Formats: sequence, C-alpha cells, structure tokens
Amino acid sequence: LSLHDALPICRFLCRSRPVFLCEVLAHILEDVRRIGPSVAELAEHKESIPKDAVLCNTAKGLVVATKQLLSEAVADALERQQPYCVLSGPSFAKEIVQENPTAVAVASRQIFHAVKVQRLLSSLSFRVFTSQDVIGVELGGALKNPLAIGAGLIEGVGYGTNTMAAYVTRSCHELT
Repeated sequence: LSLHDALPICRFLCRSRPVFLCEVLAHILEDVRRIGPSVAELAEHKESIPKDAVLCNTAKGLVVATKQLLSEAVADALERQQPYCVLSGPSFAKEIVQENPTAVAVASRQIFHAVKVQRLLSSLSFRVFTSQDVIGVELGGALKNPLAIGAGLIEGVGYGTNTMAAYVTRSCHELT
C-alpha cells in the first residue's frame, strides 16, 4: 500500500493516532539525487499529513550518502518540524505476535509524543519504555543490526554460551 493509496485512511487516523512509518528507509535514501518512493511520497503528500500528527518511525538505519539520521531525512522531506518519535528495540514480529515478553523504546524530543505511542502500543507482553534521546534510540537501532547478525552466526555455527557472552560483551564495549 503506497502512501498515495493510504491518504484517505491517513487523513482519518491522523486526527487522533500517530502515523507509523514502517518501511526500510536507509537503503531507499542511498543517493541524495534519487530519493526513494517512501520519502519522495512523504514529501509529495506532506500537506495531507496534519502538522500536529505524530509520526512514529520504526525503520532502522542511517542515510550514509547524506550522513543523516532517519529523523533528519524525514524532516528534510517534510520541510518542517513535525511531531516525531522513533520506536526501536530488540524485537521480532513473530515473537510479538506470539505474545512473548518484549521490551522496546520509543523516543521523542517532546516526551508527551512518546507517551502517546507508549499508551497506544503497550500490553502485558509488549512493554514500551519512553525516552527523549531520539539520537541514541536511532543509533542504537541502526548499530545493533550488524551485531545481531554476528550473534546469529555464532548461534548458527553452534558455538556455545561462552562465545556468545564474549561476543555480546565486546559488542557492548564497541557501542559505548
């Protein structure tokens, strides 16, 4: 479903609910001259998104070509300051649906926007913590992915708990 197709729904939902951006934006934004469909559509239809609608981005990554965080790329596409949150955390959709205990963070410069998303999404099995550290949550989400791939390799090869513990310890050191 493209943003163009979703606009009637978006206009209705934007009045009371956050708007979730759930596409992988980083690879779409590889070239400054070639803005991908999602962000291009966001820019094209920015007037259809109420200026007070909270955008909640679940995409992870960095825009390497422009050296931007996704929040900066979205702000550039909209050409305005928009209430904005980023939702990130160690989570897999399948486990969330299975109601396995999961904890994530939602960050916004204005904490009340994060609290709005927290109240909408939190459940007994899905805990949403709030933060005002948008940059930290965005970077944490982007930088954990290569480390998660490494952890998957360790598990896939069949190495034990010692190897995984050493890897996780070193990974935490590298992130700080």
